Amino acid sequence: MEKFFPRPPLGKGVLEDESPTILFIELFGLGDVASLSVTFDPLLRRFPKAKIHILCQPAWASFYANDFRVFKVDEMRTPWKSSFAQLTSWSAWASVMQTLRRMQKIKFDWCIETRGDIRSQIVARWIQPKRLVGPLDYMGSNMILRGDLLSDRIGSLPIQHRYERNCDCLTPILGEAAKISIPSLLRNAKKVPLGGLPRLLIHPAGGWKYKHWPEKRWRLLLIDLLKKKDWEVGLLCAPGEEGCIERISGGISVRVETPPLVELLSTIQSYDAMVATDSGPINLAILSGMPVVDIMGPGDSTLWGPFLGRGVLLQNVSNYPCHPCLQRKCFFPSNPCIQQIHGEDVKNALERVREQIGERPPH
Repeated sequence: MEKFFPRPPLGKGVLEDESPTILFIELFGLGDVASLSVTFDPLLRRFPKAKIHILCQPAWASFYANDFRVFKVDEMRTPWKSSFAQLTSWSAWASVMQTLRRMQKIKFDWCIETRGDIRSQIVARWIQPKRLVGPLDYMGSNMILRGDLLSDRIGSLPIQHRYERNCDCLTPILGEAAKISIPSLLRNAKKVPLGGLPRLLIHPAGGWKYKHWPEKRWRLLLIDLLKKKDWEVGLLCAPGEEGCIERISGGISVRVETPPLVELLSTIQSYDAMVATDSGPINLAILSGMPVVDIMGPGDSTLWGPFLGRGVLLQNVSNYPCHPCLQRKCFFPSNPCIQQIHGEDVKNALERVREQIGERPPH
């Protein structure tokens, strides 16, 4: 294989510059890209002049547009995660090679790949950084790499939260694991005037269909919240979720937020709390330091639940031996684990969050 497909060598030299150029590769979802934010402040405390780059999918490229800590975001569509037509498309692969050649010219000092994903590590190797850092295990699973593509092998990391995993990947650069500080996303929201009710944002959709809490339960919850008037309620609607939001809110007078990605974070941060299923937006709330109620079904709560008690996790998988779910289909489609969370569970959790927020002082 080396004879016909030689790996480009890693650049020589070690990091001595006080203004290193650092690349993070994260070619998966919005929550994954947002989770990188826990590493920015530790890196910039050690290297205040560092230039942080991110390589991600085009859909998420504008997410860090207002974050001064990120020097540049590059985008690359991955044919291996698309349709078969894209996988076999010469133009798609030509676009990948153009991106790699463009990024080779930057001459990165460090490249960090936090997932332990062989495809991302191959991409990183072709960019030719001076040092390539990554774990050997794929996201805490039993898929273990040899690490031949890496210059700095972190080994197999313990089962831990994604934020902790990301910070552990800084060890070769900082000489020690970085400490996580939440909030890690900059607060860009407009201030909401004090007084009145606390604001609750509901995001009922997103991701795999078996992660979705039943729409009828969302509707009943929404009606109950509006009737009690303990919260000022808003619904978050991302592109493609319009049908779900309409079925839940049809005939009900409620605010619906439809921000573009570049304004998604500030929209979420304009609320005081959030209730949602396992998806990108709830991770933005957690990373912003907001209290959340996380309705989680097949997701891995060790990796993605509210970090260190910063919210309420609702998950009931004791009778589901398939958990944490790593399958392409549900083993119990007629009775998925997400349906084990009931309306009263969510209402009680929101009461706990309401108490944490407390009453706002009057005008």
